[in-house]
Amino acid sequence: MTQTTHDFSRKGAVTVLTVQDKGARIRVVAWNYVRVAEEDFLLLPNGDETTRYRVEPVYRPGDPSDQWFAWLTFAPRQLEDAAS
Repeated sequence: MTQTTHDFSRKGAVTVLTVQDKGARIRVVAWNYVRVAEEDFLLLPNGDETTRYRVEPVYRPGDPSDQWFAWLTFAPRQLEDAAS
């Protein structure tokens, strides 16, 4: 499976519903047609920076058709990611 990084750093792109373990795991909801998949990465706003999370299974209820929910796990960037 190919992992994709989706930039959701624009404020309001996703809404955080639940925070666990001081932000190590969060549950989010979004309304968009971006095809986020399990194991993808999301970049979320964190002040003037971004924080990277790995997507756990995505739930799409189907109504509304653009809504989806997911649990995300903190995924620090590796040194080689920072160099590119």
